[in-house]
Amino acid sequence: WGLFRMAPWLVRVLRQTGINVITRIMGLLLMALGIEFIVTGIKGIFPGLLN
Repeated sequence: WGLFRMAPWLVRVLRQTGINVITRIMGLLLMALGIEFIVTGIKGIFPGLLN
């Protein structure tokens, strides 16, 4: 909730370039989490595959 309240201020401070950088970093973190979930699922299906 607080982040939504601070959004106009963040837009003024970060400007477009800063927002683009944060968007890329968050996308990278989300992709890493997704890959971790996929690898965990594959390990569950094929226990000896990724050891």
